[in-house]
Amino acid sequence: MLLRSGKVIEPAENTVSDKKEEDSEDVEKKSELVKSEEEIKTIDIDLAASFKIEDFTPKVTKKKEMSSWCKLKLFNPTETSFREYAEMLEQYFLIDEIDEAKKKPILMLKLDTWAKEHVKTFTNTTPNATYAQLKAELIRKYDGTRVRNENRVKAKNHVFRMDDLYHSVLEYIDMIKKGTVLQDEDELDDMIKEKLIEKMSFKQELSQRINDRFEYYDTYEELAVDLDSYWKGNQRLRRQNEKRKDKVVVGTKEVVDKSKVKCYSCNNMGHYSRECPSKPRDNQPPPARVSQRVSNPGSVPANKVCVESSKEIIDNSNDDLVVLPVKIDGRDTLALLDTGCPINLLSYDKFIQICLENDGLIKLNEYKKTLVGAFGQKVQAEGYCEVSIEYENQNINSMVVIVL
Repeated sequence: MLLRSGKVIEPAENTVSDKKEEDSEDVEKKSELVKSEEEIKTIDIDLAASFKIEDFTPKVTKKKEMSSWCKLKLFNPTETSFREYAEMLEQYFLIDEIDEAKKKPILMLKLDTWAKEHVKTFTNTTPNATYAQLKAELIRKYDGTRVRNENRVKAKNHVFRMDDLYHSVLEYIDMIKKGTVLQDEDELDDMIKEKLIEKMSFKQELSQRINDRFEYYDTYEELAVDLDSYWKGNQRLRRQNEKRKDKVVVGTKEVVDKSKVKCYSCNNMGHYSRECPSKPRDNQPPPARVSQRVSNPGSVPANKVCVESSKEIIDNSNDDLVVLPVKIDGRDTLALLDTGCPINLLSYDKFIQICLENDGLIKLNEYKKTLVGAFGQKVQAEGYCEVSIEYENQNINSMVVIVL
């Protein structure tokens, strides 16, 4: 018994023996662990020996590209001659490096039903026909006659789409070209012009425009653009005139309440400026006039053409602007009718356009008088000339002053 700090401590029983037992158990566990690890290693070695580890990485294979000749559509005798088709097919043969032995079976794959039947009939008499022999026979059979006949029928039945005249005209020209054997460009142009004029006879203004201007076009696309824009411009102008006609009472003048009208000369109510009593008679604007010389004995004097015809279209007593479609030396343009102007005026830009279309043959004479505009401003005159003015199938020769 030990005595410490007044406390009695008794020694633990079997302390030494218990410690020995624990140590022996630890040794046994460690030995078992070592054995198990050695067994695992042995198993791994056996597995590695019995199995070969393979690389399962997927192999990348290149996708075989489609041959070029596969992209060529089947031969159709109604669309092209076989000579043209064979030229395209042989270009693909060169690209794909097709040898002579494969050309014949490929050719058979590219023929339509009727062409295949013809080849079968041909091979009955020529059993061992080569690719070259088949090609020659198909060229003889399908020389383009059927294509031309098909396009001639299409051209005959073609109907112009007025809302898309550009594409419709080009389609018709393409049908004419495919339906003829002509190769000379001048002869082909003459035939296309004749066919277009005949086909457009239902629209006289378009037919006449083709006849007058055909030689000025460098390409058929220019012709189609011009016809399309000209037709659409005429349609817009026609709609504008119809709107004006809706406001007109033909044969009788519309009654206007002048009590609401203000005069811009004296600022009083009840009358128009042209009727103002305060204006001296000497200052009243003279009536509109143009040259009285006419192009033929049956035509009407110029002042009647401008004034009387305008009354048939619209009563402009209560309208500020009256715009009329006219032709000046054959060129379509819009003219502003001004009954207060004593002379005919033409812009310099419009004059240049007319000169270009007439190969510059219009002579411009010197104009020495001074022009004054409606608001008192001076207007510079470049000169004057005589031109042909056409309105509603009536033609006159008139002097016009060219201004900037």
